[in-house]
Amino acid sequence: MSAIIPVRQGEELPVEKLLPFLRNAIDGLPNEPLHVQQFSSGYSNLTYLLSIGDWEAVLRRPPLGPVAPKAHDMRRECAWLTEIHPLFPLAPKPLLFCDDEAVIGSPFF
Repeated sequence: MSAIIPVRQGEELPVEKLLPFLRNAIDGLPNEPLHVQQFSSGYSNLTYLLSIGDWEAVLRRPPLGPVAPKAHDMRRECAWLTEIHPLFPLAPKPLLFCDDEAVIGSPFF
């Protein structure tokens, strides 16, 4: 199982852009600051633990730098998990997908 660590240097998320996006996209988030930690494994797709009060979610994004075409397709991964979750509840249930790179610099879910 992956350990949760502070975000590695150079892999930070722009909280000042991400938090307003989340508040607009997800109803009922606590009115508290956003805390971001990172899962220690996963250098391919970067995976973060987001916490706002007692609310928690996982954010996945492609690796930093150039990405080969069709590799690390966040839309495809989100779509697969959306289809798999009702049949296999242990699979994560995606809350949302964002392809606006102005939010964190890449597509994410």
